[in-house]
Amino acid sequence: HEDAMEIQVHGIGSISKNIIIRMSNGATILIEKDKRGLVELMRYESATKEIEPQESELKAPLKIDSRFLKAIDIKKRDEKYYKCISDFDSYTYECIGAYKISRVSEGNDVIWRSRDLFSLKVQVRTFESHTTVDIFLSHALVKFHKVINGKWEEIDPYGDIPLTADVGTDKCPKEYFCTKEAGIWRYFPKEGFSFHLVREGGRKVWQAADHTQYCHQVTLHVNEKIIIHLVNNECRTFYLTGDGSWHDPVIKIFARDDKDKRKVNEIDAEKLRFEDGGELTLSRYEFPKRVKCVQVKVNGEIVWSHFHSPSSKYPKSLYAQ
Repeated sequence: HEDAMEIQVHGIGSISKNIIIRMSNGATILIEKDKRGLVELMRYESATKEIEPQESELKAPLKIDSRFLKAIDIKKRDEKYYKCISDFDSYTYECIGAYKISRVSEGNDVIWRSRDLFSLKVQVRTFESHTTVDIFLSHALVKFHKVINGKWEEIDPYGDIPLTADVGTDKCPKEYFCTKEAGIWRYFPKEGFSFHLVREGGRKVWQAADHTQYCHQVTLHVNEKIIIHLVNNECRTFYLTGDGSWHDPVIKIFARDDKDKRKVNEIDAEKLRFEDGGELTLSRYEFPKRVKCVQVKVNGEIVWSHFHSPSSKYPKSLYAQ
């Protein structure tokens, strides 16, 4: 049995009304009155815990009076339409009365906006290396983070927060840490974080295409190579070149044509590749009997050729470190 301790009604005349009911058990219920009647939008067990929205709100977007749709600039702390609550490394914007958030920006940079969706709460978290913005919609959570070039990108709201790992230094932000041993430096993100970008001396070494390719460890062999340990247990190795840049070696394998032995075709090396992992990060290429490998190129240079080999046999495997 629940009793209502307080009822607030916002809106006048024909304008859509918001009804806020505060229950004796600490729960808060938000109801909106429109042409369809009374519709429950959200229910909170407490000030921080949110219960799933009712099915009725997912059927069609709500029509909101434009006078109650407001924009938030996370650089400002205006409390006319919302209140801003600061808490250590985060601050939260919560709407006042019938107002709703339809646009979130940082100065002139628009982070999120919508014509038919709205938010009642926006949370900004400031980390030592970057910033994230959580936008709580009536039926979903949308999350953005600010990348190294200053742009805002949407990320998986329930996955790890992506970080940039600056290798070659032990001055790490609090979101990740570094260990050093005999010229080998290892970087690890703390719980809830993953690396999506690796830099050395301000130069980009590697960047993940999406959240499925995030990295949970980076190993730097000083003045030699950088190993990227991906979350899917694969590794990428980048070698230091003479001009100070880092390159992931491109391996191309050529084999005799099955039907015409006078022809040589490039084969898909990735289909033959197996990752042995470990600190040596060996990549093993296994050749089936039908694949007669005659040439191997690394970064466009021939490193092995059957035509110049003292043995007439074709290799069964190839190891690359």
